[in-house]
Amino acid sequence: MRRLILCAFLILSFQTKAQLLQNKESFNLEDTLRGTITPERAWWDLQFYHLKVAVKPEDRTISGSTIIRYKVLATGKILQID
Repeated sequence: MRRLILCAFLILSFQTKAQLLQNKESFNLEDTLRGTITPERAWWDLQFYHLKVAVKPEDRTISGSTIIRYKVLATGKILQID
C-alpha cells in the first residue's frame, strides 16, 4: 500500500512539474495564483519579508505593514509585488 501511495505521489509531482515547465498560451486558476516571471519580477530576488497584520473583526478592518528585502539581479525600473 505504501508503494502505491508513493508511486501516485511521484506521478502527480512529475506531472505538476511538467506543467510548470510548459510554455503555454492559455492560463488557468493555478497559474493566476502562482504568478509568472514578468520583466517586473525578473530583475530582483526576494530575500526576506516580514508581515505585521492587525485584524479587528469588531471594526471589520485589517491594517498592517510589510518589510521587504530583495537582491537586485539586473537593472529594472518597475518592481512588481503581489
